[in-house]
Amino acid sequence: MFNRLFCLTALIAAGAAAPAFAATCQGKTPAVGATVEGTVLHVEDGQRLCLANGPTPDAWTEVQALTIDERVADAQVAKASLMNAAFSKKMSCVVTGVVDGRAVARCTVDKQPLARVVSQADPVQVAQWMSAQTSNIRLASAN
Repeated sequence: MFNRLFCLTALIAAGAAAPAFAATCQGKTPAVGATVEGTVLHVEDGQRLCLANGPTPDAWTEVQALTIDERVADAQVAKASLMNAAFSKKMSCVVTGVVDGRAVARCTVDKQPLARVVSQADPVQVAQWMSAQTSNIRLASAN
């Protein structure tokens, strides 16, 4: 319960509809070898997400969580799968590199490799999320 309340509070504080990912994750980029832990409060795409260690974006660290060989080919399915596997959950990541100012890391959720958790995403939940996103886009364009 606390985890979900923390997520909601943090999203409201940050303005949930932030126009750019860089504005969402404002924490410092950790060094190679560092372990970063936090609650996933924002998923940008099938690779990039924010780990929160506080209620405001200056305490949110951007992480590129999956390597290219682990990505799902379809971008929408990849994002939906990562949302299903990680959103609002505690994650631990070990930084293996820094590319374009972004930490690239091997991450775990519930002590399981994130890549495995993503690959086991519930297809029904992923499809429901994708359907909801499509509906939201249609509603936004109609207004």
